[in-house]
This record gives sequence, structure tokens and C-alpha cells, in this order.
Amino acid sequence: MAHIDHKVRLFRSKYEGDLRKIVTLGCSVSGCVNDGESEMEEDQMNALAKLVMSLAEKCQPRRRRSANVDAAEDNKVTPIRG
Repeated sequence: MAHIDHKVRLFRSKYEGDLRKIVTLGCSVSGCVNDGESEMEEDQMNALAKLVMSLAEKCQPRRRRSANVDAAEDNKVTPIRG
């Protein structure tokens, strides 16, 4: 359980600004739902979805390129002789 809490803390510290925007918009959307303002609710839901998608894209791990791209492209293995 402590391992998960550590990951959550790291994620929160890294993306705290984005998370605050998402929470603020989420609260705004729920306020519009309670007030019955359907047009404003739809606009804010779209903005909320955009923020969530952008955060999801930021969080995806980046693929690293291998150090020796030429050897991988040629599919040749060079023996190391000592």
C-alpha cells in the first residue's frame, strides 16, 4: 500500500497544476448540472474532457530509441572479439 501512495504522491507533485484545473472544471460542471444550465454544462464538459485527454497524453511513457539504430535496421549482429 505504501508503494502505491508513493506513486500517487509523485504523480500529484508532477501534474498538480493540471489536476487543479480538472478539479475546478469538474466542480463547475456539477454546479451547472444542479442549476439546469445545459448549454454551459456541455461547454464545460468538453473543456473538462480536453484537459483530461491532454493530461493522459502527458502521462504516457515515452519510447526510447536504441543506442545503435543502424545495427537494428540492418538486422546484423557483429561479434565482439577479445
